[in-house]
Amino acid sequence: MATQGKLIITYEDYTNEKSTVTVPTDSQDAASLAAFETACDTLKAAFEALMIAPSVFAETRVYSAEVPNEGGSSNPLNQRETKLLISGKTETTGKIRRLEMPGFDLTELSAVNRGEVDITAGVGLALLTALEVVWFDATLNEAIEVTEMRHVGRNT
Repeated sequence: MATQGKLIITYEDYTNEKSTVTVPTDSQDAASLAAFETACDTLKAAFEALMIAPSVFAETRVYSAEVPNEGGSSNPLNQRETKLLISGKTETTGKIRRLEMPGFDLTELSAVNRGEVDITAGVGLALLTALEVVWFDATLNEAIEVTEMRHVGRNT
C-alpha cells in the first residue's frame, strides 16, 4: 500500500458555507519536513491570491491539527459555488487528476481565454508553481503537472 501525505484546507464563504481543497502529496520524513512546510505555505498563498477575501476555517497537514478561524469571509462575493477547477496530469503515465478551489475571484479570469486563468503569468503562474511542488499521486508514484485552471459552478 502506498504512503501519502495531504494538505487539506477548508475555506468558509460569506454565508458560512464550507468547501475543502485536498491536495495529495508525497509522504514526508524528518529530512523533508521543513521544505514541505514552506511548499504548503506557498501553495496556500497562491490559492488565496486567486480567491475573494479568503477565510480559512481549518487547515490540516499530514502531521498538524486543525486551526479554526473566527467566522467566514468578509466579502459577500466569496461563495463556495464559484470554483476554480484545476486539472493536471501525472508526469509519466499522463493520468488526469483534478481538484477544486472554492471562492474563486472571477476578476482573475484571462481576457484572452474566457473562463480560464492564465497559468503563464501572475497569480495563475504562482499557483501552478506552488501546486506542482506538492501535488503528487502516490498510487502511481508520480508528480502531477498542472495543465489548466478553469472557472466552474456549483455542481461540477
